[in-house]
Amino acid sequence: MNVKIFWAGILIVLIGWGGNFIYYESKQIEQPIFLDHYYEMHLNEEKVDITFYYLTNKKDTSSVNYVDINGVDAYPISDDFSFVWVDTNTPQFEQEFSHQYLKSITVSIPSDSIPLENSRDEVWTFGEMDVFFSDGKTIHADIGKVAISKRRNIPGVLESRIGSSSNQGVSEQSFVATEPITINDILFPFPEDLSQELFVKIDLDHEKLKKLEQLMDNPDIPKWYQDDLNKNRDDAPGISISDNILPLELEKDDWVRLLMYTDQTRSSYFYFTFKIIGTSKEDEPFLIEVPIIDHPYLNEEKIKEIIASKGGENN
Repeated sequence: MNVKIFWAGILIVLIGWGGNFIYYESKQIEQPIFLDHYYEMHLNEEKVDITFYYLTNKKDTSSVNYVDINGVDAYPISDDFSFVWVDTNTPQFEQEFSHQYLKSITVSIPSDSIPLENSRDEVWTFGEMDVFFSDGKTIHADIGKVAISKRRNIPGVLESRIGSSSNQGVSEQSFVATEPITINDILFPFPEDLSQELFVKIDLDHEKLKKLEQLMDNPDIPKWYQDDLNKNRDDAPGISISDNILPLELEKDDWVRLLMYTDQTRSSYFYFTFKIIGTSKEDEPFLIEVPIIDHPYLNEEKIKEIIASKGGENN
């Protein structure tokens, strides 16, 4: 074999290997990146459990030891009662991408360490935390916004009859008024952050909605009901709550339906409630909470966007 050809071949291989290594390193993130979470939690008697999602490089085998939230320590929940053997050498992740894993960590905050005063309207809100990993590194993470408050027990006068959701970010909840009421407001948390990611319509077609009463005896859902969920938000029935339709008066046995749409191009996690606030005929206040639990659809392009906006790759 010609010696020059041999060494030229070796050089090409080395250049290719070096190029691949440089490309690989360029796709590594400098530290774990926490995604945005918009959570609304209620204070329980003993603790509040919160799940956060974050990106790590595939070669990063560290785990979260604990987090510090404004001086309050929260530790991961251990699965002490699991009878399923887990191979600790196998990476545990929620989703796999080309160069990163999406992982989750659920931490538990003791209720007596949460700085809430006696006022029932007191809310503890945070958007950052320090995260301590098993390999000794510590990061300061932006995590979106989390609000923890005491549960308010205000009696409701809207009876939930049917609810459903789709994998396209559409959810629906239908109610019946048990007495004459006035709906004064429909609110969702963090409006300064979520106003472009949420859209809500209220459907007041009482006669059509009353047909859902048949579900009490016949479980077959009407075709029009499913068709409404499959429509885009502009074609769906109802009026946007931003169109100054409130206050809204309902008589006893009137039906009302909320159609809620979440932006499916976002990268944030939702766990909160819409709040229907109003008064009864006797001027007694009421509060109805409609849960929204929605995870983003993440793909390679979305991961690149998150990395670019939250900390970036190695240069």
